[in-house]
This record gives sequence, C-alpha cells and structure tokens, in this order.
Amino acid sequence: MPTFAVTYAYRANSENDRATHRPAHLAFLEGLHHAGLLYMSGPLAGDEPRALLVFEDTDESTLAARLDDDPFAEAGLIEARTIATWNVFFDPRTAA
Repeated sequence: MPTFAVTYAYRANSENDRATHRPAHLAFLEGLHHAGLLYMSGPLAGDEPRALLVFEDTDESTLAARLDDDPFAEAGLIEARTIATWNVFFDPRTAA
C-alpha cells in the first residue's frame, strides 16, 4: 500500500474546541492505528497549530474519505488538510 504524509493546519483560536473534541479525535486515530493504517502522528512544533500524520492506505481518495470522519474535521477545527504520497526509502518497519 502507498504511504501518505498528511498535515492538518488547525483553525486559529481553536485551542478550547480542540481540547473538547480531543478524546474523540484520539479514539478515532487509535482505531486507524490498530487497523494498521496510521503509522505515527502528532503535533508539529511552532507558532502555527499543526499536526503530521503518516498513513498507509489503498489510495489518496480512500484516505481522504476516512479523514473526513475525524471528529476534528467534523467539528470544523481543521483549516487545511494536505495529503501527499510519500515515496519512503528507509522505513524501520521493513528493515531486515
């Protein structure tokens, strides 16, 4: 399956709303992780509230449809989402 690097840029001044929806958001991501789709994720350091998520999925449109169900997306907390195919050369999951 292809690997995808996903970035979330959160809506400005959404800290309180993100805190409210974070338990559901984390449960959603945990389900994707346990399903073998989400490899890793977490917030990015910096002034802008953003996150990076690394997925394996069938294709970009399937992943995009899945991410539409993220509670942060449903609550309108994601200002922008990018999905890029990542051609990984070195991956500890496949190291011999």
